Amino acid sequence: MKKTKTITIKVTEADYNDIKQRSDKEGLSISDYIRSYIKKDISKDWIRKIAVQKNLSRVAATLDKYGEKNKCLTDEIRKELSALWNKL
Repeated sequence: MKKTKTITIKVTEADYNDIKQRSDKEGLSISDYIRSYIKKDISKDWIRKIAVQKNLSRVAATLDKYGEKNKCLTDEIRKELSALWNKL
């Protein structure tokens, strides 16, 4: 696949040195190391994280719909939802 897009990021000297050391250890250029790291993240946890976020959003929307009738219960559920969002 042809690479046609560029992503530019700024990192601290310490982060750069850490990335450089890890890429050297795996025998990859910095670009290839970052690309492989992103692919691993997207293929595993990222997809699950998106699915969880969608489900949490649906639950929040349902709470908005019924919130007035069961205020105490929905407030407790919202507190737990907030805790889950913070863990993502």
